[in-house]
Amino acid sequence: PTALQVTREASHPNVKPMFDFYHFWAGLSKFEDLEEIRPGEIHHVHFQDVPRMPRELLDGTTRAIPGEGAAPLERILRALRKKGYAGPLSVELFYPHLQKGDPYEVALRIRRSSEPVTLAAPSLPTTMPAARLANSVAAGSSSPAASPAASVAITVSPAPVTS
Repeated sequence: PTALQVTREASHPNVKPMFDFYHFWAGLSKFEDLEEIRPGEIHHVHFQDVPRMPRELLDGTTRAIPGEGAAPLERILRALRKKGYAGPLSVELFYPHLQKGDPYEVALRIRRSSEPVTLAAPSLPTTMPAARLANSVAAGSSSPAASPAASVAITVSPAPVTS
């Protein structure tokens, strides 16, 4: 079953689907699948890009900074907005060099790479200032709730455990 099917069948007000750019574009999804989303149904969005490499080589650690990969981010953003999503975009990355990087520099790079993409989909909220992004990263916060003006939250997490 898909996440949409599971959340719809659960029919609980606190269970809502999250959209993940990486899993959508790196997997077998098609643009037509976005039409299955009901207006207002998406609760949260993980916003990352897919590296320019064969799909067979992608894994949980190969998430690129939005704007630095091959996914058609603008088209997907527009489709999500058409479905009523206007919430935050949470950038989730697993690269060790980003985990060990200076939080301000990492946040600035993410902003510089992702802002042209988000501005190309003007109906979405704009990104927050890099200084606020850096403060969120430095404080270990990945929650957009830390700042009501925030529309991009950053999570630079340890690589997922694989077995």
